[in-house]
Order: sequence, then structure tokens, then C-alpha cells
Amino acid sequence: SVVAGKGLGEVVATGMTTEVGLIAKRLKHQDETLQLNPLQHSINLLGTLIGCACILVAVVATCISYATKYQNPMSPCADDDDQCLLLTSLVRGLILAVSIIPAGLPF
Repeated sequence: SVVAGKGLGEVVATGMTTEVGLIAKRLKHQDETLQLNPLQHSINLLGTLIGCACILVAVVATCISYATKYQNPMSPCADDDDQCLLLTSLVRGLILAVSIIPAGLPF
């Protein structure tokens, strides 16, 4: 190993023609041809199904909450304030949908 002194270097390759660049090319090419194994395919399918269920729950919960004019007793909306009722119904539906999603599920 060199501890002190002077040296002279010669650049023989830059960018993608260096050894590091060749490794990057191989990794990029490997990502394009990467096939999912059966477990990854099953997890992707499960994630898609749970995502669709979350959307359905959000829509249904929002519609039911708005149709029944359900309100939070701690902060009720005025009787004729449909915008407030719609907003609280939407928030309620989104909260229910988010609570369905497992924290460790990769998407």
C-alpha cells in the first residue's frame, strides 16, 4: 500500500465502459428478465385483492354513512350542511379502508 509520495494515473475507461459500469449493465439487464417466483406472484395477487376490497369498503362505508346521515356526536354537522356530512362520511370510509391493510404487506 502507498502511504506517501506522488503518482501518475492513466484513465483507460469512463462511464459504462468501466468495470463498475459493466456490473451496472448486468444488473439492469437482469432486472428486465427477472421472473416472479410463485410466492411473489401469490403475494402480488393478495395485495391486489386487498386493495380492491379496501376501495369497495371505502365506497360502501361512505355511501352508508352519508345515506343514514350518521354523525359523530362529539362534532356534529348542521342539519342542512350536506358538504360537512359528505366530508365526514368520506373520512369515515377512508379510515375503515386504511384499517384493513396489513402493515407488513408489500405493494
